[in-house]
Amino acid sequence: MRVELREIRKSFGAVRANDGITLAAAAGTIHGVLGENGAGKSTLMKILSGMLAPDGGEILLDGTPVRFSWRRRRSALTSAWCTRIHSTSLR
Repeated sequence: MRVELREIRKSFGAVRANDGITLAAAAGTIHGVLGENGAGKSTLMKILSGMLAPDGGEILLDGTPVRFSWRRRRSALTSAWCTRIHSTSLR
């Protein structure tokens, strides 16, 4: 299995967090994303995980474009995160 990010773009107002990022990773490999503070690393990972929608570009899984249902995905992730925080704070 291979995941690819092609020409990913994301802006927050006038600030460009990602501007044409391309990355590919094969199954069983480990990659690090390095850069200075504010370079867009977290934004890129949030796009890859479905937490944020890109403004442009595409995500492919084994060459097939992946489309997240952004609203549904965000809602599910938020619910899971809140449940985790709640259960952790009870311990």
